[in-house]
Amino acid sequence: MIDNPVITPQTDRDRRIQLQLWLGDANTVANASATDLAPADRERLAVMRSAQRRQEWLISRALLRQHVSAGQTYSLSHSGGQATVLVTTDNVAIGVDLEVHRPRDWLRKAALVFSAEEVALLRAAPAGQAEGLFYALWTMKEALAKALGLELMQALTHCCFRRDDQGTWAGRAPTDHPWSVQVFTPHPGVTLAAACVGADRPLIRTGNWPGLIAIGHPTQPHPGR
Repeated sequence: MIDNPVITPQTDRDRRIQLQLWLGDANTVANASATDLAPADRERLAVMRSAQRRQEWLISRALLRQHVSAGQTYSLSHSGGQATVLVTTDNVAIGVDLEVHRPRDWLRKAALVFSAEEVALLRAAPAGQAEGLFYALWTMKEALAKALGLELMQALTHCCFRRDDQGTWAGRAPTDHPWSVQVFTPHPGVTLAAACVGADRPLIRTGNWPGLIAIGHPTQPHPGR
């Protein structure tokens, strides 16, 4: 089992915002079955034709049973036969995105939906780093889409990120609230991002998962204002 809590941010001296991020694979449901699901979930599982999608669904339901209690807010994501859940009891909006890397023309895809600055960053990246950078940008945008309640295309075009010559990241998102986003690589070829709207620059404890990018912003105007 590869479930690990990895986030416990603190936003100020008076209040601790707590989030937990869990990742699960097939071992997470080794001793579970469809009979453990609620009736509505069993009905949804029954119409899924893809074996991988069925596995991801079972993993996500197992993570919810194991790690989410009544009254907690959570966000789910799945990819490549794995699933992840981000959980909080605090009054913040959250979103998580998981991407298992796969062969794709990611530079062409980026050119269609990323900003010119982001595409230039990808083109300039060393060959061995460019793919991971693409997935980092993508997961940050999709995690923020969930936290902000945006359509994915809105987030892809309006949540924008840049990196200066010293390697420091910054970004903008269409919200007047403070926000933050973190990117992790729990395993080679696996990228996930956790976004929080309502917490500015949280301090993150990542456990054994290496962090790639950490961006936080206080209240800021919408892009274009």
